[in-house]
Amino acid sequence: ILSVLVSLLILSTAWSLMREAAHVLLEGVPASLDRDVIAKDIEGAVKGVREVHHMHVWSLDGTSNMATLHACLNDGVDPHVAVSAIKKRLAAKHGIDHATVEPEFGQCADSHDEHGHRRD
Repeated sequence: ILSVLVSLLILSTAWSLMREAAHVLLEGVPASLDRDVIAKDIEGAVKGVREVHHMHVWSLDGTSNMATLHACLNDGVDPHVAVSAIKKRLAAKHGIDHATVEPEFGQCADSHDEHGHRRD
């Protein structure tokens, strides 16, 4: 009976570790981060950012978080300043250590129908 209990304990621990490892290996969104919350935060906190979309957040090792996103900027905004501000906000507020930000003016280059962009 004791060996069955020990086996169940080992199995439950192994299952938990396997789930966590699979989530990291499949580059799933870390449980502590919500893409919609992050996007709304950037839109509200970073001057000149009109919209954030095409956001992907993942972790390669379970501790360091990474992100890619498109940021629609208002006319006249310096993209270098905006990208720097977005990266600083992601690191300070959301714990995202590495981010690739694609600044956009006008229409999204990847999709015409998503995110309210017009097809001209």
